[in-house]
Amino acid sequence: MVQIDFLDNNVICNLVPVFTMQPNTLCLVYDEKKFRQMEMDSFKNAICRKDSFIEIKEYACDSTDVDNITEVLNRIIDEHCEEDDIYADVTGGPELMTACACMLGKEGKLKPIYLDLEKEIIFCVYDKEVRFKAKRITLNDYVTARGAKHFSDSRSKPNKDEFEMICNMAEKIFDYLEEWKLLNKYLATYFYGYSGMHFSINNIKCSKDSLRGIKELVEYFIEFGFVTRRNDGKYIIKNAKYKEYIINYGIWLEMYVYIKALECYDEAHLGYIIDWNSNDGVDTDDNEFDVVIMHNNHPVLISCKMTKPTSKDLTEIGYLSKRLGGEDAACILATTYPVKSTSDPSTSLYYRMKKLDVGLLEVRDFKKVSTNQAFEKAMEFCHIHE
Repeated sequence: MVQIDFLDNNVICNLVPVFTMQPNTLCLVYDEKKFRQMEMDSFKNAICRKDSFIEIKEYACDSTDVDNITEVLNRIIDEHCEEDDIYADVTGGPELMTACACMLGKEGKLKPIYLDLEKEIIFCVYDKEVRFKAKRITLNDYVTARGAKHFSDSRSKPNKDEFEMICNMAEKIFDYLEEWKLLNKYLATYFYGYSGMHFSINNIKCSKDSLRGIKELVEYFIEFGFVTRRNDGKYIIKNAKYKEYIINYGIWLEMYVYIKALECYDEAHLGYIIDWNSNDGVDTDDNEFDVVIMHNNHPVLISCKMTKPTSKDLTEIGYLSKRLGGEDAACILATTYPVKSTSDPSTSLYYRMKKLDVGLLEVRDFKKVSTNQAFEKAMEFCHIHE
């Protein structure tokens, strides 16, 4: 099978048909005035991550010249005349390229196909026959095609058998936010430069009411299996990973959202760090995402805030979303703060989020509706929907 792909900046529409159809030969037709070689190499690298045996051929043409486009397509057809099927993907690419492919399709020289992302099918343009069930790309596929790469993860991911205990503890922390702020600040300072696992809360300076709440919170850490109590009244954190969690204020919301996302989506990432220039071998700024999910082949970036969100937070997540995926990506702000019920609707952060197409996920939503509905609700402002 031969597949003709008209390259443009729509990474998803370029990648999904190739990964789905798995042609023997892929013919990349592009306008070299509009598509740089670096972008071509990135796209090819993404394909070769999946299938290093596919033959990839490049064909440059002028996307404004019908005769030139037609000549290139006829050359591809002549070179592969012994093949039973020559498909031309007309989902993306410049309009004249797709028009020329459809014209040659009417002549029976090739078969124009179209990707319906919403229905996740690829069908022939003329007979509407579904030829393929579309496969899903991964976040790493997408990032590679964008010319970047997955650099590392900033968090130690919990194991599946730890999900329940982490969610239970996170929900208690959300109920004791002020006490958690005091306890976390104390423990982060206490363990700074100290590699041990023991700690005491006797020296925390706070009101009696706050201390009572802190002790209750520590008891929950014990109940859910993160900490044990010594005979002398001190506490012991069970392992280094739990220590990392306990001295990090905001990681509990990140882990909570990550675990919830895994209930609904095939792919979710925690603390995903990108090297924007995959060729330089070094880390770069503005490159860490709290949680990323893949939703219907689209990356969705989730920024987690356990303090009151600000306009700066919206700007940041919107900027990172556009930098990663442009119109392909969506962004959500997840928070423990009751955004919708705390200010006048006409001037509130919630109103600005709607204007900026930033989805809102409040942790209390998970108590009101199913996990899947909570994420759907969070995406209602975004351009990506079920």
